[in-house]
Amino acid sequence: MKPCTAGALAALAIASGCARTWPCQPGGACVAGIPMIGLPPGTEARVASEVALSLAYWGGGPSDLDGWRVVYSTTLYPGAGLTDHGDSTMTVLLVSSACPEVSPLPHEIGHALIGDPHHNDPRWRGFGAIWAAALADPACAGLRGSNVYWNRVAD
Repeated sequence: MKPCTAGALAALAIASGCARTWPCQPGGACVAGIPMIGLPPGTEARVASEVALSLAYWGGGPSDLDGWRVVYSTTLYPGAGLTDHGDSTMTVLLVSSACPEVSPLPHEIGHALIGDPHHNDPRWRGFGAIWAAALADPACAGLRGSNVYWNRVAD
């Protein structure tokens, strides 16, 4: 089957034999065509920056997350995230509604792009700069100095 694009219309995706699509819904948050379920209103630009930094860090490009969706959850344990390749879904903890970009999303983007479930790639230990950029935003000031997720790798 052909790869999907996140912005494809469902009917077109079915007609073209696309494996899966998560169309951006009217009024729903989308970042670079990737549906973001549970993202607080008005934060798309900040999360888009995090996605762009994460893609660059992992060696990915703008289309590498086509067909994926991100679900922000408040019920995962601290620092939690889950990447489901079968469902093309990354579920990440919403640490703070004021600062949704400080989440396990960079980590889960790594899993989406390179897999590596056992975290053998040395890049798992070095993406703190992505969170440093997020923490520079005044909305994230309350999270500075906390140990939410930052550079931890949990197997």
